[in-house]
Amino acid sequence: MPNDDLQKQIDELKYMLNNHKHQGFDQTKELSTGASYYIGWVNSDGTAGSLFPNNWSSSRTSTGNYTITHTLPNANYVVMAIVSDGTTGVMPMTTLNVSSVTFRILFFDTSQVATNVNFAFAVFT
Repeated sequence: MPNDDLQKQIDELKYMLNNHKHQGFDQTKELSTGASYYIGWVNSDGTAGSLFPNNWSSSRTSTGNYTITHTLPNANYVVMAIVSDGTTGVMPMTTLNVSSVTFRILFFDTSQVATNVNFAFAVFT
């Protein structure tokens, strides 16, 4: 079970995603706990969706393998990703190579086959 601060942040993000309160901003936002977050949408072809942090970019490097390039000052952050196109049976399996410049997210179906999907991500700092 997450600690109280982390659970509060997760609950706030769920509320915002479910109620679309996140639309229309490009920069960091601050949660009530003082942590900051960024949200972005990525299309299945790897291009940035309609909501994406300023000066960040995305690409698909191979099937189901996406790289997000960001402007964070260090690698002290946590990434969450969810499939956003209604595809069932596909989950982000892992976030790899978290660095001060990029992070990668891999998506696989239930047969462990890499799969391209539209997805949303949140980065907590």
